[in-house]
Amino acid sequence: MKNFYNWFKSLSKIPVRVNTPRPYIIPTGLGFSFGVLVFVLVIVSVNNRNNLIFLFAFFLFSVGLVTMLMSHRNFEKIKMSFFQASILFKNEAGVLSYKIENPGSKDSFMIQVHDKTVGHLKPLEKRDVQVSFLPTHYGIQQVPMQRLESRFPLQFLRVWRFLQPEVKITVFPEKINYFGVALQQPESEAGEKRSQINEALEKEISHFDRFKPADPPQHINWKMLAKTSDLYVTKFEPQADEQQHIVLRWKDTEPLVDIEKRKSQFAFWIDHFYKLKKSFIVEFNEQQIAVASRDQKNMVKALRLLL
Repeated sequence: MKNFYNWFKSLSKIPVRVNTPRPYIIPTGLGFSFGVLVFVLVIVSVNNRNNLIFLFAFFLFSVGLVTMLMSHRNFEKIKMSFFQASILFKNEAGVLSYKIENPGSKDSFMIQVHDKTVGHLKPLEKRDVQVSFLPTHYGIQQVPMQRLESRFPLQFLRVWRFLQPEVKITVFPEKINYFGVALQQPESEAGEKRSQINEALEKEISHFDRFKPADPPQHINWKMLAKTSDLYVTKFEPQADEQQHIVLRWKDTEPLVDIEKRKSQFAFWIDHFYKLKKSFIVEFNEQQIAVASRDQKNMVKALRLLL
């Protein structure tokens, strides 16, 4: 008897597999009411010896069984896998992308992922699903658990499965602006002034082209008109603006003292200038990373320095 007790106690220590393909079924509120109705009809038919009521109760019971079978077959072959995540910051809603697939030979209906309706999936159909995610702490962490469910066909039963892929995602520190961006971009302002000076300089002539309605009238070349009796416009060489160098230095956050505040301020600067589609340089202690416009790879690499 003692050995049996120890064996039974050891069952509680067996780890539960979250990604099990086995679906689970429980009645919804409507399904529970339906079951109570069938039970009451059976009691009434037995007490009153009424065969018609008993036949009707048996019919409703058969509908419940068929609904359970259809719910299971509609859901059992649905597969969902993690695809990718957006750039995630602490306390800021991001997006997790999943791929959902129906590998079976029959349609699947009323599929939901974490309260987001996917709807109808045809046989062999694959679909991308985006789920919102609000991380509460930063660092490298596991993809959160997601719930895949369906209530097909009569919403009497809820079929669900919990999925948690063995995938790690990176969440960066919270973005908070303590200083203000204007104090950190003197080189940018100087670059804007230099570009204004460049625009005032005379542009070099590239070639002449026939006048088109979209061409500005002030570019009409009157000497060519006198020689050829045709309207020509002057085309200029594109004026290259002087390169603006924005440098984000980790040491500029030293007045904040607290390391978490420094990380939040630095994350804000990196994200801010990336969204402005600016090219900038990140200096973090002895490391230096150049981030070109729309260079997401190096932008993420710069943010990883804060972990």
